[in-house]
Amino acid sequence: MLTQTLRLARRWIPPIVGLVLLIVLFVRSDTQTVFDLLWNADKVLLSVAVLLSIANLTLGVFRWKTLLRHLNVNVSTITLLRFVTEAIAINLFIPSGLAGEFARAFNLHKNHSDGGAAYSSVITDKLLGLIAFLLLAIAAIAFEWSRLENSGVVLPISIVGFILITGTAVLYSRRLSALLDKALAVVPQLSRIWTPLSVSLQKFREAPFLICYTLFMAFAAHFAQILCTWVIGLSLGIEIGLMPYFLYVPIIALVAALPISNSGLGVRESSFVFLLALVGVSAESALALSLIFTCLALIIPGTVGLALLALGPSLKADPPAN
Repeated sequence: MLTQTLRLARRWIPPIVGLVLLIVLFVRSDTQTVFDLLWNADKVLLSVAVLLSIANLTLGVFRWKTLLRHLNVNVSTITLLRFVTEAIAINLFIPSGLAGEFARAFNLHKNHSDGGAAYSSVITDKLLGLIAFLLLAIAAIAFEWSRLENSGVVLPISIVGFILITGTAVLYSRRLSALLDKALAVVPQLSRIWTPLSVSLQKFREAPFLICYTLFMAFAAHFAQILCTWVIGLSLGIEIGLMPYFLYVPIIALVAALPISNSGLGVRESSFVFLLALVGVSAESALALSLIFTCLALIIPGTVGLALLALGPSLKADPPAN
């Protein structure tokens, strides 16, 4: 009974939390003003924002492809893009954001590579993206300490940072890998899963130039996302300059990564409203900006992913790229 209750709680609490946060935001804002802002947004600038959002997504796919090439796995960019959009779709409906990452690793393993390469590449890709955001967020907190010291933002970022850095250090540790190899040798089923994963993870550990290069690609993708957010703001008449977005978008991304709602829905929008208020942006403008951002970053690619999932049985897996 307790197990079933916990399972139901894990399934329903995150979407409820996201929904409640969105309702609170709309209740506290002038809804008509929000809709007017959305309707009157500059369509040309929104088109530019769409292109920047596509650039962000594409750079992420190329980062993953670069990691796979290091493991001698060659897959077409279109196939990887399909796996990524399907992962976004899954994360919209399943809490924690891990289900989508598991799905893209599973699809890669099923159609194109061994399990070690598939899962280690997704783990490393995800960690690089989060670490890049963490570094940007730390710089933002240091730069804006006087505003953010008592804002309640520092604690969750510190928690995410501690978990991220500790988890990364443990995951790529040679010593821990060797200890687990010995411990799991007595359980052949687990050893068959862990050993290829460990071997692939250590290959990344032994390639510092590759990690630096792909981390640079992560920064480039985040830069595209920050520019996208700035352009969305301009389309709504928000003229606060580019710097606040450089400071706050990484923080918002890390807070939204906390597993308290599906894909950060509600959390992301609340963070936009709270942080942009520090530089004088009205709640209505910030909410409108966050809704467009969520649409470009999650809803549209997620919808494409859902369509691809629905067509999945009728689509043959692409052969590995030459």
